[in-house]
Amino acid sequence: MASAIVLASNFDLTTQCLWLVGAAAFGLAFPPIVKHGILLKYRRRPTFGTETTFRMTDTEVLVDGPGAGRYPWTVYDRAACFCDGILLLRKGGIRWLPHAALTEGTPTEALAVVQSHLPTRVLA
Repeated sequence: MASAIVLASNFDLTTQCLWLVGAAAFGLAFPPIVKHGILLKYRRRPTFGTETTFRMTDTEVLVDGPGAGRYPWTVYDRAACFCDGILLLRKGGIRWLPHAALTEGTPTEALAVVQSHLPTRVLA
């Protein structure tokens, strides 16, 4: 760290200002670029924006539609509960279960089922 300070002090004021402006521009531009890249990654998937039906039972999560299958609770590592839905997390994938899409039961009942099987972080 000391060598970086000494190196920086060897530059004239104009060079130091240019480095500072460059670092600030990179710091401000990098997060939006990463966000845009992540959104493009998901939007290019053929299942993005398609309707899927999920059913949670005591033994598994049933998925009808894109990515259809029967997934035991052991597939998922953990869950996160937000004010508008539940996120099931596993290595290499996620399942978003929005409260607005519930056709049976309540968000509280859905959270209780998830909490009985997975460590759940409540963020709402």
